[in-house]
Amino acid sequence: MPDSYGGVVVSGGGQFLLREPAGHFGGLTWTFAKTVAQSGESPEQAALRAVSEKTGYDALVIQRLCGVFEGASGPATYFLMEARHPPKNPNWQTSAIRWARADEAAKLIGLSASAHGRQRDLKILAAANAVFVELPFAMHPIVHPVDWPELKSLPGRHARLSPRLAFNAEEMERIARGFVKHDMDAKWFIYLDGARLRLHRSWTGILIFDAGIVFDERGGGVISEVLVNRDESQYSSSSDADDLQLFIDVIRWNMLDTSAWPAN
Repeated sequence: MPDSYGGVVVSGGGQFLLREPAGHFGGLTWTFAKTVAQSGESPEQAALRAVSEKTGYDALVIQRLCGVFEGASGPATYFLMEARHPPKNPNWQTSAIRWARADEAAKLIGLSASAHGRQRDLKILAAANAVFVELPFAMHPIVHPVDWPELKSLPGRHARLSPRLAFNAEEMERIARGFVKHDMDAKWFIYLDGARLRLHRSWTGILIFDAGIVFDERGGGVISEVLVNRDESQYSSSSDADDLQLFIDVIRWNMLDTSAWPAN
């Protein structure tokens, strides 16, 4: 029976989180977080602790990966996970973390000197990717800024709107997952950065809205500040009322209106 448990964190855009062990311990250059379960820990709790300690990310379990994966120190069970952005600093056991798509992740894993470790981690990656690609859109993992290239910062010229938009816990859960375009008609890329919700144009990466969220103890949240781009070279609107309505519509259409979501 396995006594080691680990997690494979994936982003909404299909990027996998790898860690570089300090000193390439065990002959591993890039690998996944795992640890031995402590007394009283469930497999899920041990795996979540491993990810938190060794990558800095507070993660959530999506699904257990099929099979048990044999490592040099014995068998281990792994879980596919998603994580909130931004992370904390990983502990001393990790030199660096890195996001990579499945094909790039496989090449990075292939740099490990340990043949046994390479083979195990490639099997883990394949199992995790197989689960990820079958997830329906409604269950997509949390979106991270790494999911879209060349995101721009908010320019110095911007306006401040002061709405009061309240969302319950279920709505905030959907909003916190963010949005990454699934077809050519989608115009937005959205992610939650701590307590800031950032809405970028997907074609250009230009940041249009940067909203602050105050969360309550029940998981709901209130948006009472929205910064909106006023650089005319990036965004032509100058109407506060129109922009606030657009902000509300983008959230509703892309994140709350499940009838508009693709089936898979």
